Amino acid sequence: MDETAITQRGEKFTLFAAVDPETRHLLHASVAPSRNTLTTRRFLGEIVELYGRTSPIVVTDEARYGPVFTRLGVTHIVRRHSIINRVERWIQELKRRIDTFYASFTGLNVATTNHCLCQFAWVWNVCLS
Repeated sequence: MDETAITQRGEKFTLFAAVDPETRHLLHASVAPSRNTLTTRRFLGEIVELYGRTSPIVVTDEARYGPVFTRLGVTHIVRRHSIINRVERWIQELKRRIDTFYASFTGLNVATTNHCLCQFAWVWNVCLS
């Protein structure tokens, strides 16, 4: 799991993404208006809604959201390289495509951007299969 800043219509938002380290498939991506424990918990809740559960282990590159994982009963591992590079690679590719085609996401709102992310994730996962 990782997060990064993106721009939508001149406003900064946070993009959260989770990638399966074995298959490299994108599990879920979502945009939030800020980066804090509430938005992190919401993102993990969305994964639970999609898959019926969250992963028992979450690997991130920073430990600032440790209490969120603890409350959810998830083991949190901090790594700077290896597995975390897979989600960073997905984010890098998404940002490259945004820079190629748009100055920023051009959606009307966060919901529209999240819908575009779902479509991009589907294509990404199909191309990996």
